[in-house]
Parts: sequence; C-alpha cells; structure tokens
Amino acid sequence: LDHAPLGSFRKRFFPDAPTQCPECHVLQDRAHVLLKCKRYRRWWELRGEFEFLQRMSAYRDLNGFLTVNESAFSFADAPSTDA
Repeated sequence: LDHAPLGSFRKRFFPDAPTQCPECHVLQDRAHVLLKCKRYRRWWELRGEFEFLQRMSAYRDLNGFLTVNESAFSFADAPSTDA
C-alpha cells in the first residue's frame, strides 16, 4: 500500500501533483482511506492504523474492504485536478 496512487505518495514523490481526497478534501493517505473517508464502506470504528493492524481480523477485514470498495487504493480514486 505504500505505492498506491495516494496523495501521501504524490506529496513525497510528485510535490506539484494533487494530494487531496476528492471526496473529503484532506490529504489522502492510508489512514484516511481505511478509517475516515466518506467514499468507502467499512464496518469498523477505529482510531488509527496501528489499532486496525493489531486486531485478529485485520487481514480478513482488509480483504473485505478491498472487495467491497474496488476502487480504493487505485488510480480511479486518486487525487486529480478534476476534483
């Protein structure tokens, strides 16, 4: 996930590229996509990535999240100048 077309990746490697979530207008990073973004469906309420990863169901939940939200972490939902 560190190489997904997220705003956090673009901020580091392409500083002139858009970095904001097209839906929420904040920096689009892993934590935002997994825990906060209004664009995606999720079935957990957690405070951070570490809490997500420590749960026994983390792998199953991540797999389910990516199945339900097919465009998450993809170029389709990457920040753009059209947003």
